[in-house]
Formats: sequence, structure tokens, C-alpha cells
Amino acid sequence: MTAADLAAARRAADELVAAGVGRVLLYGSVARGDCRETSDVDLVAIYDDLDYAERHSRRCGLEARASAAAGCPVDVMVTDAPEWAVRTTCVPCSVETRVASYAVELADVGDHSCIDWDKEIGLPANPADELASRFEEMTNAAIRLEGHLRPSVAEIDAADAGDAEDHRHKEGVRFAAAMAEVLAVVESAAKLNHIAAVGTAPAWKHSIPDLLAVQPESVRHAFTALAGSNVDLVTLHQWRQSNYVANRPGLPSENGLREHSTAAVNIAAHVTDQCRSQGISAREIARWDRQVRRLAEVLDGPVRHSDGRGLGC
Repeated sequence: MTAADLAAARRAADELVAAGVGRVLLYGSVARGDCRETSDVDLVAIYDDLDYAERHSRRCGLEARASAAAGCPVDVMVTDAPEWAVRTTCVPCSVETRVASYAVELADVGDHSCIDWDKEIGLPANPADELASRFEEMTNAAIRLEGHLRPSVAEIDAADAGDAEDHRHKEGVRFAAAMAEVLAVVESAAKLNHIAAVGTAPAWKHSIPDLLAVQPESVRHAFTALAGSNVDLVTLHQWRQSNYVANRPGLPSENGLREHSTAAVNIAAHVTDQCRSQGISAREIARWDRQVRRLAEVLDGPVRHSDGRGLGC
């Protein structure tokens, strides 16, 4: 495995062109000149025309070919010329606009005569729709969180069978998944608020303090106050590793999970209040409000299952 550098990026770009891509841009740490030993090559593959239903399958294929050619991992953002044009000129809060501000062109096949510049693109075409998309991400994380706050059938079966070790194990898996969704809710809220307050794309980061650093001081104060003294926003991003037992933090107690979940909901509700007049549909707002009520009901009850004999209490 070779290091990610400009030479590796050029080999990857040549492979993308061979696969039918019209233009290839380099972004990320290699483009900025601050890559490390563990860095990947980050490329934008811009087709002249793309069936957006094939975006993800194309990405998998391109990443495999590019990584093999480069000799190091390559991440590929897949788009086409009409979508790239709209996202970089009409959506200042898009990731594409952030990338375009410093990306380096590595390849261009030159002939782009068959581009349909008037086609309907696959991603949001204006800031209001981009904000709505981020809002949906936050709502979805809250829906997943609710599911992880309820004891699973498997946990209940283990507790009812008197198998304390199996019950604890299954409960631990659920608690870890719930904490990952706590992070997802808070992270989504921070990124949503960035778009609403700053108007640009939020950074590709998971650290909550890093996401809040460029936002108004009042935002940072609100997040800290709503988190409370028992929720550490500085370390919350570590729950991205929740699937890896060796890497995740220690599991919270029932009260700890309740406190983290409550803080996440309160932070997200606060951000929602800031966004109610910014073009998000009444239907999406209503869905969020219903989800907040559902979470409040779940958090009002037991997060752990007890079989009545002390197991799980």
C-alpha cells in the first residue's frame, strides 16, 4: 500500500477517465497539502450524464478501480455536469460548493457536447431544499434513537429465561447503538444549525465542538447549556465507533443513557425552533414534533427490562 499523494491521485484519475468519467477533481487533504500517512485520496467523478439511481453502484465500482490503480484507498464523490453546476452555483451550503472552492482538476476529456444542462438533478437544487434534507437526517436519527431506547424482544426473552449474562450483553449492544444515535442527533443538529446560521456547508467532521467553532457564540452557549453538566459534548463523537467493542467508550448506565438522550432531543428541538420559518415544510416540522413527543414518552418509562425477579433492574 503506497501513500496518498498527488502521483497516486493522478493514477486514480486516469482510471476514472478510462471508466467513462468526463472530469475528475481532487479535493481533501491531498489537494490541501496536509495529508498524513493514514489519508485517503478524495476525488470527484463528474460524468457528462448520470442516471442518479446508479450513483451508489457507480461509486463502488469506481472506488475499487481507482484504489487498485492508486495503490491506496480512494473515496469518490459521483455526480454529473448539470448537478455539479447547480450545486456549486445555486446551493452555497452544499458540500459541492465547499469542495469546488479549492479542488484541483486532474483530468478533463475535453468533449462535453452531449450534456443536458436543463435536466432535473438528483440532489437539492436550492438552499431551502438542502436545509430540508439535513432536517430529515436529524429526524431520522431521532426515530432510530427511539427504537434503541426500548428493550428488544431478545433482551426480554433472555431476562425472562433468567439468563443474566445474555441479557446484559444484548442490553449493552442496544445501549451502544442508542449512544451512536444520540451523537447522530446532536451532530445533525449542529450541521443543520450551521446552514441556518452561517449559510455555508458544515465541515466534514463529527466532533461537536469543531462543528460549533465557526458558529455564533450564542449557538455554542445554547448547545452547552442544553447538554447539561452530565453530557460531555467534547467526547460525544467517540460513539461513532459504537460497533467496535474495543474502540467504543464505556457503556452508560440507564440514567446516563436517559440524560444523553434527553440532551440530544432538547438540542435538536432548540435547533428546530430556529428553523421553523426557513422553508422546511409544515409536514416535516409536524413529523419532528410528533417524534419529540414519542421520545418524551419513552424516556418517561424504563429504558431497561426487568423480569420481576431483579434481573435487568
